[in-house]
Amino acid sequence: MRKLLLALLLTTTLNAQERVLFIGNSYTAANSLPTMVAALASSVNQNLACSQQTLGGATLYQHAQSNATYSKLASQSWDYVVLQAQSQEPSFPYSQFSSQTLPYAIQLVDSIRSIAPCAQPVFFRTWGRENGDPFNCAAFPPLCTYEGMDSMLHRHYSLMADTTDAYLSPVGSVWKHIRVSPRRFQTTRLRIATRACLPIPYTTTLAMEIPAQPQTAFMPTDKMIFSLSSNTPTVAVALTLQP
Repeated sequence: MRKLLLALLLTTTLNAQERVLFIGNSYTAANSLPTMVAALASSVNQNLACSQQTLGGATLYQHAQSNATYSKLASQSWDYVVLQAQSQEPSFPYSQFSSQTLPYAIQLVDSIRSIAPCAQPVFFRTWGRENGDPFNCAAFPPLCTYEGMDSMLHRHYSLMADTTDAYLSPVGSVWKHIRVSPRRFQTTRLRIATRACLPIPYTTTLAMEIPAQPQTAFMPTDKMIFSLSSNTPTVAVALTLQP
C-alpha cells in the first residue's frame, strides 16, 4: 500500500528529551508505533523516548481498571500520554458511549494529571473500518459504512478531548483524506500549541505532506498535537511544539 510521507521542519531553542507514553491496544502496538515515532523524531534531531502500555483489544475501561497501566504511568515523568480506545467503542450510540467509554476517558485523564502533572493527555482519534462494523450495523445503522463509523469516531473522540481539555490527534481525519485522494498531496504548515511544563520556551514549525484540501482534515487549534497511525499505509507522527 502507498505510504504517506511526513516532512518535519523543526526549529527549536531546546533539544531536551521528551518522554511519550502510549496507552492503547493493537492499533498502537502494531508495527511498533512508539518505535516509529521515536525514529522519525530522531531523523530531525528531536529526542523522544517512547514507551507503551498496550493490550490487544483493550478498552479505556480496561486500562482505567488496570494496575499495570497506573504503574506504567507512575514509572517516570512523562511529557505526553497518548490514549487510544478500542476501535469500536467510541463509535457506538451516545447513550452507550456516555456510560461505557466517556467516564473512563475522564478517569484516565484525571489520573494522568494526578500522577504525572506535567504530562499532556492526547487522544489518538482512530479511523472507521473499511466496510463499517457489520456486527453492530443492524442495531445502529451509522455503523453500516466506513463513512458512518468514521463520523461517529470523530464526534466522540472530539467530545472526549473537549470534555477533558486534552489534545486531539486527528489520525482518522488524515486517513479519510488518504482514502479519498491517495495520489493528490500538498504541503501545509501548522503551528501547534503545547503544554505548560517546558523549562525553556521554544517553537517548532511543522511541514507535512497531506492530501489536497487539508483544511478539512487539519484545523490548527490549541488541542491538536500530532497525527499518527500504526496500520499501513502509515501516517507517522507530526510532533510539537509552541509555547
